[in-house]
Amino acid sequence: MKVGVIGLGFGATHLEWLAECPTLSVAALGYHRDRTRARRLADQHGVTEVTDDCLGLAADPRLDAVVVASPPHTHLELARPALARSAVVVVDKPLAHTLDDARELSTVAASTGARTMVTFQWREHQGVQMLRDELSRGALGSVLLVDVTYHHDFLAGGATAWPWRHDPHTAGAGALGDMGVHVLDLLRWITGLEWTVGDARLSRARDVRDGPSGPVRCDTEDLALLTLTAVGSPTMARVMVSRASPGHRLLEITLVGTAGTSRLRADPVDGSGCLDRLAETTDPQRVIAPSSLNPYRRLVGDISRDTRTVPDFAAGAAASSLVDAASRLASPGRAPTLTGLE
Repeated sequence: MKVGVIGLGFGATHLEWLAECPTLSVAALGYHRDRTRARRLADQHGVTEVTDDCLGLAADPRLDAVVVASPPHTHLELARPALARSAVVVVDKPLAHTLDDARELSTVAASTGARTMVTFQWREHQGVQMLRDELSRGALGSVLLVDVTYHHDFLAGGATAWPWRHDPHTAGAGALGDMGVHVLDLLRWITGLEWTVGDARLSRARDVRDGPSGPVRCDTEDLALLTLTAVGSPTMARVMVSRASPGHRLLEITLVGTAGTSRLRADPVDGSGCLDRLAETTDPQRVIAPSSLNPYRRLVGDISRDTRTVPDFAAGAAASSLVDAASRLASPGRAPTLTGLE
């Protein structure tokens, strides 16, 4: 399959993932501004064509699949022409920068029958899959509480390499869009339940950061704390995400059930971690080896078997709906800045 990739930020990771799949060949790389970086990435991965005509790339009939890994506000415009010709369309999370756009993409994908994927790569983590399996076979009994914390430090300092992440018009959300959308997808996928947001608190670490071209005004959240309740169930959840935790990178998921408790701790950089079964005396801990969490392997398997197991645009829209609900509950305006951090 010939693939076109749009975006040079996380698009670089997509290029690495795609290189691990022999049946996928990247034929073109699209960029918006930095041709030098685009050419360097293309040479590194053996991509012959580089273009700043991203719309043209998305519509190119020579491409069997299109990957949209540019900022969220570009997703709707770039995915549309690829969906219209029923190409395989992969969009990096979040599906779009607004819920309306996410729902439109999901609706269009359903109407065309196009094969789609949102890169919720944490579904590929061995420990996450083990948690889901434990719940599905009743090993923990009835789930009472899901507690998730997700820390990262890529915005722990006063500088930013991504001005668009701090503008709701381009990013939609901050930490919720960067990290919370992953957690909210996992909450749905692991438990098999639908959720409503009961309360949400958002805050920013800074009002202004140093960007590549000068000061960047920060209007999106760096930290978020949510409480949720499962639809038609007494099960509760607490979600906390931070992209401004100095020196701290960790995803931790705790499932509390009537018959046991399991806790996963995973490194978001290499996927390594451990799964603790806190009520068990035999096999109480499973060590998780490092993993790339490459979601394209599952997509390739789906295509070869004509199945649909990857998180599609409908899953992306569902996670975006929870992000939108949290954002609306937390504040009608800018998220407050934490006292003393300016």
